Amino acid sequence: MEKLSKNFSAEEFFCKCGLCPKKYPHEVLIDTLQNVRRLTDIPMVITSGVRCEKYNKQVGGMVGSRHVHGLAADIECNNGIDRFILIREFMKQPKIRGIGVYRQFIHIDVKTDKRERKVIWGY
Repeated sequence: MEKLSKNFSAEEFFCKCGLCPKKYPHEVLIDTLQNVRRLTDIPMVITSGVRCEKYNKQVGGMVGSRHVHGLAADIECNNGIDRFILIREFMKQPKIRGIGVYRQFIHIDVKTDKRERKVIWGY
């Protein structure tokens, strides 16, 4: 298992389609996740990392999704307390630009040239 950081492996981030070539997440994403893991000591399960265009469409991802570019991750989050601790810490991270709060997971994405302000949304 190839390690990308102390707590994250490459396999966690590879596209779940099982057919496309393996593409690695951006190092800014890994650094941000690792920093929040270190600050909170809350383990994170990555449910979706990098996606190919076909798989992104299959799972209902947006056209131009940051997942396709290795700039986003979905983190399983069923515990209410952990959810709010993680959201608070992600909001403090300078490279975070998007936080989506869903019923079973948190989506985060890191800075790109297109979105300069942080955005948070919920479903």
